[in-house]
Amino acid sequence: MINVIDVTADHTLDDYASYVHLRPAVEALRKAAPSAVQALRGRTVWMVNSTAQGGGVAEMMPKMVALLRELGVRTEWVVISSEEERFFDLTKRLHNLIHDAGPPSLNGQDRDFYASESQRFADALIDRIGPNDLLVVHDPQPMAMGSLIGRRNGNPTIWRCHIGLDHETPATRAAWEFLEPWADGYDHSVFTVKDYAPSYFRDRTSVIPPAIDPLSPKNMPLAVHKVSGILVNASLGTTLHPVLTLPFQEPARRLQADGSFAPAINPEGIGLLYRPIVLQVSRWDRLKGWSPLMEGFKRLKSFRNLPHRLPSEKHRRRLELVRLVLAGPDPSSIQDDPEGLEVFE
Repeated sequence: MINVIDVTADHTLDDYASYVHLRPAVEALRKAAPSAVQALRGRTVWMVNSTAQGGGVAEMMPKMVALLRELGVRTEWVVISSEEERFFDLTKRLHNLIHDAGPPSLNGQDRDFYASESQRFADALIDRIGPNDLLVVHDPQPMAMGSLIGRRNGNPTIWRCHIGLDHETPATRAAWEFLEPWADGYDHSVFTVKDYAPSYFRDRTSVIPPAIDPLSPKNMPLAVHKVSGILVNASLGTTLHPVLTLPFQEPARRLQADGSFAPAINPEGIGLLYRPIVLQVSRWDRLKGWSPLMEGFKRLKSFRNLPHRLPSEKHRRRLELVRLVLAGPDPSSIQDDPEGLEVFE
């Protein structure tokens, strides 16, 4: 029901400060940190979300926890898990409704089930939390759990919502009304955009825009030899030359014509180093726009048959060579996204 996630630090603040363009941000953080660290002395900050892998929150959490610990804040990361498949089916519907997708058909049975599962989560975590510890709950899945603990223990509580829509629709209204009974268990909320916050959180909301880790390899310029090594180690390319590191433990697999999976170099290399590529990387979620992208790529390819529409033969050659790569995690590896496998299929 509750899993404590072990976190190891990939980078320290000194690592970030070694880059000239990042140094001012590190210095500002170190200057601001002492007063906050003093206020949290003797307390633990508990970060709670619904999955340890897949999606932006799971990617962000290890970096955030490691940096807070380095600054002197005792921090733990816990993930909820449910034996009831219906729970994540329900929270996925809420996720979609907040993005104005799906029929706004939530009922009393849904509310009762969400409340009962959340009570189970709260019972599993509450004895680990000290009376002065801070609880930071991420997104709708564990929202009611955090509210229940805050009401019962009196812990300071923050709800961090990473999703939203900047205007109201019947679908978004249904989702926010469903969650409203749990809002009064929180002292404060954090949204990525001010307009995402529902009315009942507007007077106790801070805005923290989305952020990336600038030292994550996918966010940094890479030399050609490093790119080549990564592709080879991930089974996305082949070479007769030695590469810097050993093959990845979980190499990339590629969907084959018969519906099976094989290393991504089969039946032939994708040609990532040599071809123009249209690439999408995300979870297998309808809201990510997989289908429109594929339709758009089909239209792009059709232009090579229209000579009067192309400015040059070089342009035509690019359209012949370009490939569409849709990349995402194994859908079965993300417990809080039950639609992933369906969307992938």
